[in-house]
Amino acid sequence: MKRFQSYLLILWTVLVIFASASAVESTAVILAGIFGTPVIALLSFLWPARWELQRWRIRNIYAVPACLAILISVCMTHWPLKLHYRIVKNRLNHIADMGERKQPVTMPQQVGLIRVRKAEIYWNGITCLWTGDYPGGNIGFVRTPPDKVRFNLWSIVELDNDWQFIGED
Repeated sequence: MKRFQSYLLILWTVLVIFASASAVESTAVILAGIFGTPVIALLSFLWPARWELQRWRIRNIYAVPACLAILISVCMTHWPLKLHYRIVKNRLNHIADMGERKQPVTMPQQVGLIRVRKAEIYWNGITCLWTGDYPGGNIGFVRTPPDKVRFNLWSIVELDNDWQFIGED
């Protein structure tokens, strides 16, 4: 049981990193970091009630700040998404190029950890690779410069001068 408690925060950190890298909507990643992390950190410190677990607490004195620093960096910079994007950028460009040339593209397609559900040229002429289609709006990658994103945005992560990861409102 002690090991489970001590690795709970590390597991949460890995899950948030994975969620970011697999293109989960950026606001959901931020909320998971903001609300989930303090609860798990508090539980990891308060759960053991006896002083015999002092070695366990000392180990957590190092693990908790390290995990919190990683989670804060994920929430503020979305570095797992940006890193994974760099790895799969050529494949995203290939799918977008096929869509722009009106060639048939079988969907859904798995691009690394990202599942592209729909490729389309949006009403505003921007190439979109949607990873999620929700009643509130689409989520996915759009190929347009950051200053020309013409969507009703809930969230945006600027990946480079060609691609942005957006959540529509």
